[in-house]
Amino acid sequence: MTRLLAIMLVATVLGGCRDNDPTGPHGGLTGIYVLRTINGASLPAAGNGSGMTDFTIIADTIHTYRDGYALEVIVTSRPGASGVQRQQQELQLSWGEGYVTFDAEYPCRDMLAGAMASCVAPPHHKGERSSFDITFTYSVMYRVPMVFERVGPILPE
Repeated sequence: MTRLLAIMLVATVLGGCRDNDPTGPHGGLTGIYVLRTINGASLPAAGNGSGMTDFTIIADTIHTYRDGYALEVIVTSRPGASGVQRQQQELQLSWGEGYVTFDAEYPCRDMLAGAMASCVAPPHHKGERSSFDITFTYSVMYRVPMVFERVGPILPE
């Protein structure tokens, strides 16, 4: 019951913070997804557990748009760092046949000496979508599976 109340509160706040035009720089909003579990564990949960890069995911939300872009907002905590860190980043989704499977990549904006980039090669995630959720079944960055529950969009009439 508490989770449903939190989702309704977030949806109300998001709905009240935007104008009546459901489009933005990436076209219309097609979905809002909230991370529920990582490798079967409810949040907060270990993000990757790779020694020097240990972190805990507190929350993660993905907004998907008609043009294939998504906006991810992730909140993490790290050992030895005070408080939590919030990071917002774009994702490019490439959908397979029937819009069920996808590859996701974070655009690399860190270009070094001409053609060399310091970014990890894509795809960064692979996954599947249903009417109710999206699941990252593969990730170069996080433990999987990562199950995101669809909670929107909630658009004005």
